[in-house]
Amino acid sequence: MPGSIILSDNRFLDGLPVALSMAAGYDPLNIRDLRTYTHWIAGSNAGNSLTVDCQQAKGADALVIIKHNLGSIASQVSVESSDDGSVWTSRQSVFVPPNDKMIVKRWVTSQARFWRISFNAQNGPPQVAVAMIGMAIEFPRYPDAPFAIKEVKQEIDRVSSKTGQLIGSWPRYKSVEVSASWSTVRADFVDNELWPFYRDHASLGNPFLWSWNPQGRPDDALFVRLKSGFSFSPTKSNLNYYDRVPLEMEGVLE
Repeated sequence: MPGSIILSDNRFLDGLPVALSMAAGYDPLNIRDLRTYTHWIAGSNAGNSLTVDCQQAKGADALVIIKHNLGSIASQVSVESSDDGSVWTSRQSVFVPPNDKMIVKRWVTSQARFWRISFNAQNGPPQVAVAMIGMAIEFPRYPDAPFAIKEVKQEIDRVSSKTGQLIGSWPRYKSVEVSASWSTVRADFVDNELWPFYRDHASLGNPFLWSWNPQGRPDDALFVRLKSGFSFSPTKSNLNYYDRVPLEMEGVLE
């Protein structure tokens, strides 16, 4: 049974992203800085792509696009790879996002030197804040029950008068927290996938894609980071398995 996934790996970090067009001031480099408030914006509606030359064959089995307008502009989206930059093979077939929420797509693991995302929009130029093509970390199963998919809190600025009268409130954003854990997890999975992810990416405060059920509940995917003060400390009493592997994550609801 497929389980939850994390994506931090990104082929766009292996080389400079190249766009076929861009609006002035909206460089394709913005797609790889993991900031949801900087964007690449194309200079035209149709016939656009974001391409990277990894210099050597690199694997990928997942696409993530965050903070985009692709649903609003009825853009076709697809993923292709190439060994030489000339002959391209489809990895993710053409689809049109139903809305502007986070996109998460999976395919069979493939190796290639060149990777690209293609866009063909109808109603305006594509706009993308974060784009990732890479190898997802796939947990052997979903988190242990009981599991809260997400805990959401409305962050609000409130103002009262000097006499305590309620003057007003201004909603700012919805914060989200996720607590997940897995029991009896293979040691090779933790040692070879989770520890490198924690050491090289998550422990540095960098955000990543978290999807607890990418096939059945794709709309529950979140762009998160590890909670401040979280210590990755899976417990182990057996050479082949970890007894418990916890993750504490936080982010902002789309």
